[in-house]
Amino acid sequence: MKLVGPGVPIRLTNDPGTESSPAWSPDGRQIAFLRKLAPGRTILAVMPALGGNERIVAEASSFWGISWSPDGQTLVVSRRGSAERPFALFGISLATGETRQLTRPPAEFPGVGDLSPSLSPDGRSLAFARALSLPNSEIYVLPLTKDLEPAGDPVRLTSDNTSSAQPAWTPDGKRIVFSVGGYGWEASPALKIIPASAGPGEKAQNLPGGEDGVYPTFSRTGSLVFARSLTDVNIWRLRWTGDGRAPVCSRRLHEGGSGTAILRGRHADRVHLGPLGHDPGLALRSRRNEAGPADLDRRGITSGARWSPDGERIAFLSNPDGHMDVFLTTPNGRRPERLTSSPAHDSAPSWSRTAHGSTSPRTGRTTSRSGR
Repeated sequence: MKLVGPGVPIRLTNDPGTESSPAWSPDGRQIAFLRKLAPGRTILAVMPALGGNERIVAEASSFWGISWSPDGQTLVVSRRGSAERPFALFGISLATGETRQLTRPPAEFPGVGDLSPSLSPDGRSLAFARALSLPNSEIYVLPLTKDLEPAGDPVRLTSDNTSSAQPAWTPDGKRIVFSVGGYGWEASPALKIIPASAGPGEKAQNLPGGEDGVYPTFSRTGSLVFARSLTDVNIWRLRWTGDGRAPVCSRRLHEGGSGTAILRGRHADRVHLGPLGHDPGLALRSRRNEAGPADLDRRGITSGARWSPDGERIAFLSNPDGHMDVFLTTPNGRRPERLTSSPAHDSAPSWSRTAHGSTSPRTGRTTSRSGR
């Protein structure tokens, strides 16, 4: 905990378990948090804001996010009963420990489930993210009664096929700020804002100053606080001796000399070298469309470019429909050809050594249930 202004942070916990999701009570006297004790075992606990004895409120195989009710008597959490079931939102009474389920992902829903609960200032609406996978989640709002019981079905606010999550209500309860790309799937996340009662087709707007923003939260007086995710990635070239020993020197590709910039700063990513006589490589698309396969498909994140052995084709990954699929193009940037269209996330396209430009690469696939 740290006071706003000068001073150093005060350490409140010393347990060897991994702790996360600290959440202030409405009166500022308590902090709820999660502690992972072991794989498949996580507790929800409450402690005094200035430190002191903890009280365990609940235990489950996994939790994801905490929100307090306005009266400070109930915690809303995202909880998973087992690895085979999706996350759902539950209200837990601090006085009795009584638990009641608030959301139920559709029976046929194959995804991660309902995450990032956020109660409105009046406690009559619950915003959350429903995730088919971590890179594909949308913001929903569930109406509630004064007793925190569901008063209807969840209403979907966003439909961008992106990782929309971490909703936070403005103090007047009229709008919701949320992050896009906040799970680390996208190199450059951002904050957006949308009316809590948005009509059909109404789109969220970029929040000025919210570039690279994650984990938004509001003070009661309306100040917005968020974390800014900054990553500085540079591409280096290694010169090998040729006999299998360690490299004798290295050069960052955009430091000058004989090096050539591929992508600069935090927008750079993995490079795959092409065959001799062809372009030196391709890099991950940056959100600002600076270079690389971004120009091949501007509708989604593009990554994982791999040259064919003959240098005639390039296989890469993109998510124009919210899940990663494998595409094929040529070095001159012809219109991409889609090779896969599964609702799961495909990854790691790899050419066989004898592949020619007219053949398709083998692909690895990870399921959307795992969120990878």
